[in-house]
Amino acid sequence: ALWSRAWVNLPGMHNIHSTINFEENKTIKEYRLVQSKGIASPTMAMSYSLSQTTQDGVVSYDCKMVKDTFVALSLKDKPVNEWILPNADGKGYGGFYPDSISLVKLLNPSTIIKDDIGRASWLVMLNELFLNGKVNVDSYYSVLIANLSRETEPQIRQYLLDQVEQVWWKFFNADRRKALSDQLETSIYQLLISSNIKDDERKPLYNSYVR
Repeated sequence: ALWSRAWVNLPGMHNIHSTINFEENKTIKEYRLVQSKGIASPTMAMSYSLSQTTQDGVVSYDCKMVKDTFVALSLKDKPVNEWILPNADGKGYGGFYPDSISLVKLLNPSTIIKDDIGRASWLVMLNELFLNGKVNVDSYYSVLIANLSRETEPQIRQYLLDQVEQVWWKFFNADRRKALSDQLETSIYQLLISSNIKDDERKPLYNSYVR
């Protein structure tokens, strides 16, 4: 696609930051996404979805970035009960940064994104935030472990296992690993004996467990 060649050929991966402003009644006045590269051509438009999780469910909106800024008019006057996830369908290119309010809620280990694609997109987004120093290692690890314990999709579970191992061996020192070893072993062991996981899906878990 024209847009992908244009964005990819520019040096460095661009970032798309979400900001949110409120009316006095706490509804959304403006939700804005701003990308970090000076691209302003219709042939370079990038389309992806934006999802808002509310107490009543999830609503998706289409975003098409033709210029460096996109204002989500559909979110105007909406309350923010839960969180807003940019690039919820994973079709956008670059590093996506949720707004500060949504990020706090998304970093809560008890937060559950029910949609498989949205959940996968968030985990990839979270990894970029961690590698760029926007999320600390303990918060990142807590979200990974919490999601690993309840993940039902084999491909997402494998991604979580890979990221847990990366954090464990590359970012934790020996003291931190010792402090968390019982928790990690228990988490993986519970998955190994779970009747909800098929036999052919246990090998990656076993490999992680024995390492």
